[in-house]
Amino acid sequence: MRSSAIAEEGIARGFPAVFVGTAADFHWVSERIQALGFTEIVEVASEFMSDPNNDILILDSYEIAVDDNFIQPSGWKAVVNIFDELTPQYKSNLRIHLGLTNSWPAVTETKTIGGLEFFPLRKSIRKSELTFDLDPPKIIVVGGGSDPTGFVSAVSRSLAKCKVQFQACLFTAWGESLALDNRFSVIPVGQSLDEIANTSDLVFTTASTTSLEFIARGCTVAIGCAVDNQEQYYKELGEQNFAAPIGEFLNNEWHLDEELIKELVTSKSLRAKFRSNSADLIDLNGAKRIIDEILKL
Repeated sequence: MRSSAIAEEGIARGFPAVFVGTAADFHWVSERIQALGFTEIVEVASEFMSDPNNDILILDSYEIAVDDNFIQPSGWKAVVNIFDELTPQYKSNLRIHLGLTNSWPAVTETKTIGGLEFFPLRKSIRKSELTFDLDPPKIIVVGGGSDPTGFVSAVSRSLAKCKVQFQACLFTAWGESLALDNRFSVIPVGQSLDEIANTSDLVFTTASTTSLEFIARGCTVAIGCAVDNQEQYYKELGEQNFAAPIGEFLNNEWHLDEELIKELVTSKSLRAKFRSNSADLIDLNGAKRIIDEILKL
């Protein structure tokens, strides 16, 4: 989603863009790719011939081999690598770290930019116009595209124990396995997430780029740490009180702070505290700044 936000900005400026890769079984991602306006969608990298004098590669991967011929700088005008602490050491002309800090340790002489000023957001994301005094609160629970760790199920079970009224939208493909009362609605992950997010005040999600998207909207955000590459976001967002850290996935099960979850649902003042702390953390111009940097290459 982060690389598609960069592509979306480039396309909006009139640059032809090609998508190389597949979206696996995520139908909603495929729909977004089809709708963005790519001049071409190529599933197999070897079927695309790059122009080393004009084409720029934006690389966002954990799995492509470092020595893969397709990603070598010699085949491109420039290679831009979106990275974090688990990304292989790809050769590139520009590295972009999409984290809270803008002082990422340099391991090469390659120019590195980072910090939330460069965080790319989809154009469908906007600042919420809510006054955030909803009663009962409107809640979103989403664990990413496939939710492999069962975050939505774990959080919904905790929410069900709260003896108060709320409206909770659970974004999951596994809703049929949840036995919940009428305070809960199960919705497949897809484009409706943006629309519902713009009118919700409390979000439970994993400490991924998704959590920063909700913070940018102005929502109160509670985060869980599902996998290793979420540890930094979980630690930094929690320590600075930008989001509420509610638990981690350890030894194949979720360990959640049920008291904090209950307090987030019942306390307007607690939700307001987190919302106030993160109010000016992220603007909506990160993708624009990234394209500006790419055009300097």
